[in-house]
Amino acid sequence: MVKMRVILMMLFTAEKTPSGWKLYVAIADVSHYVQVNTALDKEAKNRSTSVYFPEQVIPMLPEILSNGLCSLNPKVDRLCMVAEMLIDVQGTVKRSRFYDAVMNSKARLTYTEVAKILVENDADVSARYAELLPHLRDMYALFQVLRHSREQRGAMDFDTQETRIIFASNRKIDKIVPVVRNDAHKLIEEFMITGQQCGGYVF
Repeated sequence: MVKMRVILMMLFTAEKTPSGWKLYVAIADVSHYVQVNTALDKEAKNRSTSVYFPEQVIPMLPEILSNGLCSLNPKVDRLCMVAEMLIDVQGTVKRSRFYDAVMNSKARLTYTEVAKILVENDADVSARYAELLPHLRDMYALFQVLRHSREQRGAMDFDTQETRIIFASNRKIDKIVPVVRNDAHKLIEEFMITGQQCGGYVF
């Protein structure tokens, strides 16, 4: 069993090692519940993807799966696929492997909460997640190394302005506001890119 410490949409955790870090990236193993050529599989193919509207989602899979058995909720065992990577202090992946696992996350954190802990040093939020602070700080240190390494290689960075629609009570558009991307968003993106570079097509 892999004991993941943090949940942020997908699941990520990092551990400091003598030579760098060990990074885990996990995603729910949907294939265990959606067998090939079953009615669920055929309906998922028809829908192709989940569709996201402002304040509404039409899921590719039934909600009992997408928000239940296939959702990596905290404090419950869940089947998942894991990418495990050994990364040195320069941000180079020295070794990686992919495997099936059962995981049990410790908590569900929002991007805002993680940014308050790591960037703003918010005492109240930090106290609430005191058990997770060492792992969050290891993740943040690894993110900074990976980010610097990618910039040194001349990688492209598409940092565009996203927006969010705010509705009035009559469901008419009230206003459109910018979405602020903080370091928590960038951390997750960096870890996903690292997993994909190791052959993590499942991500």
